Amino acid sequence: IVFGAAGYLSLGEAAAAYPNVLTAFAAEPFLIYVASPAVLVTNIIKFPLIVLPLRAVLIEQCPPAVWRTLEGGTGVAHATITAVLVTTITALAVWLSDLSKAFQLAGCSAGVFVCFILPGLLYYRAHTKHLPSEAATAPAVMAPLLMVAIGVVSGTLSLGVLISI
Repeated sequence: IVFGAAGYLSLGEAAAAYPNVLTAFAAEPFLIYVASPAVLVTNIIKFPLIVLPLRAVLIEQCPPAVWRTLEGGTGVAHATITAVLVTTITALAVWLSDLSKAFQLAGCSAGVFVCFILPGLLYYRAHTKHLPSEAATAPAVMAPLLMVAIGVVSGTLSLGVLISI
């Protein structure tokens, strides 16, 4: 947030022309020498906060027999899963070397999920697990499913457009 605010305060409307605000300050090497290591340290510190919970969630999604093996086993399974995650994240970082591409990918996947699919599924679940005195009407059941379908279609189309660019 601090780097984004500094970019907009320093560059104004011209900040939109730079996918990475730090590249706009090529004429001021001192700022680059200070900001680049700060970004590096921030990313190194937050990396375990991303990878470790992601690994735990992925292990919990495995079938119970696999989950018990991974949880009760040696550190080799954890190291292997972590290595696969780090390799995948690195490949995505290389493939999405432009920050605007990363935001587009996040928007067409996570954005659609959070805005359309998840609310539709939550609404559907709330209205199909109704109290015995209430009746789930057809619109109350069909509307969230339509919302989920629209989310899946728009996410797929936007991902297709992003990949084709």
